Amino acid sequence: MARVRRINHFKRGNAEGLDGFLGGYDRVDDGAFALCDTYKGNLSFLYVVGENGSGKTSYIAIVKQISNGNILMPEYLTKEINFSRFSFINYYIPPQLFSDCQNIYDLIKLINTHLESDEKNPIKRAIGLIKKITVGTPSTSPVNATVEISTSSSRTSADVELLITLLKNKLNKEVYPGNNSGVLIILDNIDTIINKLPFASFIKQLNELLVFNKIGNVMFLLTSSNVAYEKLISQESSFSTLFKKCTLNRFNEEELQKFISDNFQKSSLTIELDIINKIISITDCNIRELLEICSNLVEDVQGNKITFEEYSNTLKKIVNEKSKSLIECVNYSINKKILLNLLKDNESASFSKIRKSLTENTMTIINSISNLQEKGIITEIEQKYKIRNKLMYDCLVKLKQNGHL
Repeated sequence: MARVRRINHFKRGNAEGLDGFLGGYDRVDDGAFALCDTYKGNLSFLYVVGENGSGKTSYIAIVKQISNGNILMPEYLTKEINFSRFSFINYYIPPQLFSDCQNIYDLIKLINTHLESDEKNPIKRAIGLIKKITVGTPSTSPVNATVEISTSSSRTSADVELLITLLKNKLNKEVYPGNNSGVLIILDNIDTIINKLPFASFIKQLNELLVFNKIGNVMFLLTSSNVAYEKLISQESSFSTLFKKCTLNRFNEEELQKFISDNFQKSSLTIELDIINKIISITDCNIRELLEICSNLVEDVQGNKITFEEYSNTLKKIVNEKSKSLIECVNYSINKKILLNLLKDNESASFSKIRKSLTENTMTIINSISNLQEKGIITEIEQKYKIRNKLMYDCLVKLKQNGHL
């Protein structure tokens, strides 16, 4: 039977009904716009709001790739700034580290530690560029106090001075010749900080401090639940204009059923509800993987109706392809250990449980977990980690069967 030529309505740009979700790609433009604004010399705060499973981790990964030039800028922005690739330096601060922050000064130190963590560390090579200052937490700054981050040098803590110095030098093209765009600092899942520390005061005064010191070309990407975001806004009304808010929505099952059915129909195909539900179940509503399966079905199916056999064959093909793409990531010893632990019973595990099962140091474990999250292999739900969904589980099982895990 000759292959039927049809428009694939699950490919990028063709899918309809994805407004407001990362899979619709329109939300990614918010990140690109913020990077563009930062490149022009402004101080930017992009705040990504979404519940578990809404795509915040995927969103961060895409913005990071745009910022470091691995993904080209959207064409309409390329025309505006006359080039197609950014070259930001970006720093990702994972949520696991926030639990150690007892006050705002701990948070500043945490940011400083990441800003100093460059592999080549050109700042430390530049003699006299930075005088490393180590101070204790000021006794005047208890956990629930309003923190004074004053623009007066006599009242500014050594940690804040170091933060300003670090940012200035990151933006110094003589020190960082490869940084032609700016600095991107990512604070992921900051719900814990918002509930624990006077974070609103910190952001407000940090913004004032950077403006006072004429530091532009810096972008902060913050993510949290909508509850945490609304709490911040209630504490400081000016944030509604300071933050560029980007909301990611997770589809419910009924919405996904309609979306899949409608777009298969537009692609001149019919599909049974049972198969649709299997697609939703195996992807756990992950829109990117859902689009991948549906798009492959449109390409693979011979007739006008998708059969269970065709679905099964397409799924096997996708598992084979995805598992091969994961080989390099799972070959790292620490990644392999974490995944084998999660794969063993296919249950979620807290960070403390994962840490107890490993001999590596805490920072190495945190970096590995962040890497696995960024790759979309594991996810965090209610402070516990698990393999993202059944599709990813099947890919890891395939890797284990082939001796890669």
